Amino acid sequence: MFGELRSLYQAYTGDDDTVGVIQVDKTSRQSPNTDGFDTILLVVKEADEKIWSVKHYQIEDATVALHLVSSKRLEEWIKFSTYRRMIQWISKGKVLFDRNEFLNELKQELDRFPEELRSVKLTQEYAKAIRMFKEAVQLYDTDEELDCFNKVLRTLHSIGRLSVVKEGFYPELTGWQQIKRLDSGTYKLYEELVLSHEPIKQRVELMLLAIDFTLSNKVTEASEHLISIMGDDAWKVDDLKETVRDFDYHLDLAILMAYLIEKKMIKVEEVQSKNPHVKHRYYRVNEQVRDK
Repeated sequence: MFGELRSLYQAYTGDDDTVGVIQVDKTSRQSPNTDGFDTILLVVKEADEKIWSVKHYQIEDATVALHLVSSKRLEEWIKFSTYRRMIQWISKGKVLFDRNEFLNELKQELDRFPEELRSVKLTQEYAKAIRMFKEAVQLYDTDEELDCFNKVLRTLHSIGRLSVVKEGFYPELTGWQQIKRLDSGTYKLYEELVLSHEPIKQRVELMLLAIDFTLSNKVTEASEHLISIMGDDAWKVDDLKETVRDFDYHLDLAILMAYLIEKKMIKVEEVQSKNPHVKHRYYRVNEQVRDK
């Protein structure tokens, strides 16, 4: 099979714009990490366009998926975590072709997670955690205990990912064992949630209190990216949403803003509209926060 695989990717390595090829083989019978295929071939092209195409092959008894991806698309996936398996393929895959150390440098970047991206990722993850926490509280209030349990579990994992980012690792490569090493407090909450013999309602009630406290303690550091964007200006929500769109937390911006207002990080300024009974809401960082 190796000869046939080589013929598949060598059809691209002769092109000047091909910068790397990675092979990923399945590691289990189910193999969700390779989408059920025996082998993944990832071919990376140097291009400004966001290209991604996929071809499926059968080689004797083996199945192969070849992903042709532009460096621009790959950069977007890594920055915004929109295709986590791709990040795992790059991190764990076998390099078959590497022009000018492109893949080697990319692997090193995934290992250390550049500091300039950490504040963005912290705010992304924090906004997700806030949304899941609020949804968990709503489910608890309506006595939907099992759904609340699931949402609490996801919130805890998201909080654990915050600690992973803070330590300089990509959260897409994160499991609970890594969180255990980097954030023992959150891991202990996870164990209490899943291993306790207490009734589910009592477990999630205790976790919601702990999560509320944890999120509150992380608010300054985790919202730093948004606070730095806002600066001293008063913002309309639509302008702010368009500004943070490039950082991929615009969909959770409204609930994040509501939480930051609740925590006195951001204040609301009302501006009269043409209708005497209606006012525009503008948002500004509180002076005490800016002065820190």
